[in-house]
Amino acid sequence: MGRLIKTFTFDRNTLKKSTYESAQAVHEHIEKIKKGDELNKNASNIIGALANYMGVFKKTNDGYTITPLSDVFESMYAKDRIDAFQ
Repeated sequence: MGRLIKTFTFDRNTLKKSTYESAQAVHEHIEKIKKGDELNKNASNIIGALANYMGVFKKTNDGYTITPLSDVFESMYAKDRIDAFQ
């Protein structure tokens, strides 16, 4: 198991200094995708990490789309941001 953990990386910009701020960042990036905002490199890296490790987004030929998990996250986020991220 130790070898697996050593190979795991998560985009350093995705995790913020608190769970609350991390949840807020996920929410903001879900909104970016919903609105069809153009993504800079930082946002693209964060969304890619969330797609690969959390399943909140799915990579498509045109970029990224939200998944049903993002709807669950948003529902939880509206009630308790910390629980939503955890």
